[in-house]
Amino acid sequence: MPLLHRYIFRQLCISLLVITVSLVSAVWLTQSLRFIDYVVNRGLSLSLFFTLSSLMIPSFLVIVLPIALFVAILVVYHRLTVESELVVAQGAGCSNLTLAKPALITALLIALLGYSITLYFMPNSYRAFKDLQHDIRSQYSAALLQEGVFTPLGADMTVYVGRRASDGSLEDILIHDTRKPNTIVTILAKQGAIVNVNNEPRVLVINGNRQEFDEKTGALSMLYFDRYTLDINSAANAVEETRKRTTQEYFLPELLSPDKALPPREQQRLKAAGHSRLVSPLYAFPFTLIAVLTLMTGTFSRRGYGKRLMIGVLCMAVLQGLSIGVENMAARHASAIPLMYISALLPSITLLYLLVFPNTHRAFITRIKLGNA
Repeated sequence: MPLLHRYIFRQLCISLLVITVSLVSAVWLTQSLRFIDYVVNRGLSLSLFFTLSSLMIPSFLVIVLPIALFVAILVVYHRLTVESELVVAQGAGCSNLTLAKPALITALLIALLGYSITLYFMPNSYRAFKDLQHDIRSQYSAALLQEGVFTPLGADMTVYVGRRASDGSLEDILIHDTRKPNTIVTILAKQGAIVNVNNEPRVLVINGNRQEFDEKTGALSMLYFDRYTLDINSAANAVEETRKRTTQEYFLPELLSPDKALPPREQQRLKAAGHSRLVSPLYAFPFTLIAVLTLMTGTFSRRGYGKRLMIGVLCMAVLQGLSIGVENMAARHASAIPLMYISALLPSITLLYLLVFPNTHRAFITRIKLGNA
């Protein structure tokens, strides 16, 4: 690799790393805030918090990496342009393609990294994330009880806690339990606490009543108690054992060949998600070419390149919006799946042609102006 290429490539790698870490940190912080309350007020360990939140990072990287690449190229090539380094290189005989090679190599590396994330790391990490959520709900169900909120523990039990004291005790408790067929159980208690019996969480309620309604006979029975213990762990486990995998948990073969027992609309949605994993890393190339063309085409300007940068960002945003729209269309119509590949490959080919032959579009515009004269 020539010295100039190594110099630009090094600058791109440094900028890309800084921007990626900054964006991922910002997204990670906003997404992990919802888990902090479980650590501060509900007794989850700090290590569990970091494990749970870090498992979401691969899903962030899929979105962040192409944007970080685009911004890094704009930053580096803008600095090279402002400091006249690109002008000197072009004066020395370097073509646009030669100067763009470090950016294209970086885009290739990002695309390969994107494939490794979408095809392996993201489904693995997200599946581990959901499994860890299952463990939290089964082992730390009490931690999920929020003050002043009706909290569902599975599909057949809802718990309301009016207040959680600083010592962990509960006040003003309501439990709605429909786990027994044709039977509705409602428990009201003034106080309660979470206790562990054989390493399983249970709710100990004090000074309350238990109302049981039989839907078949219409009979209502009521029991007043001083102390009553209710198992909440089985309720949380019941729904988790039958939960469906989300799209992000599937690997590529499972998405492209979904279960035939699923409804046709669901099968089409999974197939579109599978093709999206094959297409999304390819957007590193049109994003790169947009950034490069934004600063390497046109004449040198001492007034700055604000307008060009705005146009480049706008083009990138339009292309990103187009990719999202095509993906949503493909989730409903199988005929739109080829458009997903076209929306990524056609801009890449067009932009690469404009980079290699920069005078083509200028000559075309000149002919139009002469024809209208």
